[in-house]
Amino acid sequence: MWKSININTQNIKVKTIKATLIKMPQKGKYNGYSFWHTNKLVRDGNNDYAISISYTNDFIFTLIKYSNSKYNHNKIIDKIEIDVEEFEKEFDCMSDCTREKSNETYLYITEPVKVDKNIEIAEELKNE
Repeated sequence: MWKSININTQNIKVKTIKATLIKMPQKGKYNGYSFWHTNKLVRDGNNDYAISISYTNDFIFTLIKYSNSKYNHNKIIDKIEIDVEEFEKEFDCMSDCTREKSNETYLYITEPVKVDKNIEIAEELKNE
C-alpha cells in the first residue's frame, strides 16, 4: 500500500534529473543526515512550501551523512538504514509546517446600513 508524507521544501538539498536529496529534520534524531528519493515519487505538496514523497511499507530509507569539509563535501562519513516507522516518526515533528490549508475563515462581511438624512452643505464649501 502506498503512503505519502509532506516535507518542507527547505529540506531539499539538491534536485537532479533523476532524484532529490532531502535533509532529515534538525529537531530529529538523525540531524545532519539526508537521503536520496527518486523524482518519480516526488510531487507537489498540499501547499506552496511542501513537497509530497511517496513510499510503501516495505521501503528502507538509506540515510547518508556527508562530510562538511570544503574539499571533501561529497565524501560519505556514515550510512544508516531505517524503516518506514522510524522515518515517519522523524518527520512527525514537521507536520505543523506542512499541514493542509484550512477552508475555515474568520472574515465576516456585513452590508452597511443605509443612512437616510438630509445633508446640508455649508455655503463657504460650495463651488461657484
